[in-house]
Amino acid sequence: MAKLQFCGNIVHSVLENLVSDTKPIVYDELQSEYEFQKSKFDPDKKISNELISAGKTILDEFYDQNEGSTFRVFDKEYEFKFVIGNYNIIGYIDRIDLYDDEVIIIDYKTGKWEVSQKDVPTNLQLGMYALAASLAFPR
Repeated sequence: MAKLQFCGNIVHSVLENLVSDTKPIVYDELQSEYEFQKSKFDPDKKISNELISAGKTILDEFYDQNEGSTFRVFDKEYEFKFVIGNYNIIGYIDRIDLYDDEVIIIDYKTGKWEVSQKDVPTNLQLGMYALAASLAFPR
């Protein structure tokens, strides 16, 4: 499981470093950043070629969907904190984009896990993100 986590960290770091509101995604830079992050997170090359290839595929798909795009990035790694009952809730949202009166929360996922539409109302992570966004952007 740890190797899967490192692969996710590699992809996450690439996107965190390159997604911008001023500069479009450039394929060569995406690949170069992937190689840099790969060497940083896996200097001993212990992550399987299958996982490394899967990470590259995720980034290729991201590029195909967003070629030439810039994003209206409000913040990256947005920290939120609030209290519910006796619990202090602390978390991070990977990226928040703002488009006019719309708040878009981006959570980079590299696994095959996906929330089905029917599970959205009961998903704890989505609920926490929605609450954090409503507190940060009350309108």
